[in-house]
Amino acid sequence: MSTTSQQNQAPKSNDSQTNLPPAAGWAKVLTDNIKVIGLVLAVIIVVAAVFSGYTYYKTQTLRNAKQQVDQIMSENSGQERIEALESFVPQAPKTMQTALHLQLAKLCMQEEDFERAASHWEYIEKNAADQDLQTIAALGRATAFAAMKKTQEALKLLQKTVENAPKRYHRTLNMKLATIAENAGQWKLALSAYQNLTDMTALTAQRDEFIQHKIQTIQDKIQTSDS
Repeated sequence: MSTTSQQNQAPKSNDSQTNLPPAAGWAKVLTDNIKVIGLVLAVIIVVAAVFSGYTYYKTQTLRNAKQQVDQIMSENSGQERIEALESFVPQAPKTMQTALHLQLAKLCMQEEDFERAASHWEYIEKNAADQDLQTIAALGRATAFAAMKKTQEALKLLQKTVENAPKRYHRTLNMKLATIAENAGQWKLALSAYQNLTDMTALTAQRDEFIQHKIQTIQDKIQTSDS
């Protein structure tokens, strides 16, 4: 019976040897796959280093670009400043493009270089992700068109913009539309824009009186022209 008992116990001894404890198992995995693990770690380290270097490069590039813009703005004036900024734009970081075109549009408007201003406003209108900037750019471009006596282009752009712009801009856009239309003698369009203004809230008593005066004046002109 003792021999039979010993024989029955033998397989248990073998099982305990093949089922390694967790720690010993992981040690074996690490030993057998050390080259693969080393390669994976090397890739992770390289990727981290590349990403860190790229982040530093972007930060440094943006800092250098800002310094160049500051230098251009401080060392130049008038058309020379505009030309220097326009020359710098193609090499500027993408994150600065919209801001540079906005600055150029402002400078061109100040210099009454309206053709140039319109092109910069158009860039912002087409490329800015922000709807506020798109609306402001459209208003700026329409103003530039009006200054160049391109009345129809200005009016068409304003009418299109007011349809899609956030409501907070409707008052400003309708006022600009009314003014340009009135100056061009397009009485019915001007009247419609002024009437839209009266339907909006937050008008001061003085502004409301001005709008009502404009409406009455234009209505008189329409009646005169029809008679």
